[in-house]
Amino acid sequence: MSRAILTLVGTFGYIGLAMLGWGGFAPFFSHPALIALVIATFVLTGAALLSRGNLSPGEREDRSNRWVIGAFALVG
Repeated sequence: MSRAILTLVGTFGYIGLAMLGWGGFAPFFSHPALIALVIATFVLTGAALLSRGNLSPGEREDRSNRWVIGAFALVG
């Protein structure tokens, strides 16, 4: 239950910051694309709360492959 509350508070917080950046509630929701974005965000948030998905594979990571971080930093 607390995970759901934390997720919803975070989602409302990020959307609230976006609204603040656009100048308030009315200017933000005057754009149809932003309305669709908010709807999609809440649909995906609800799907994430109802799913049992997990980013952790439950296995410990092999730390011998950390050399690739340096290689990617050089390439970048």
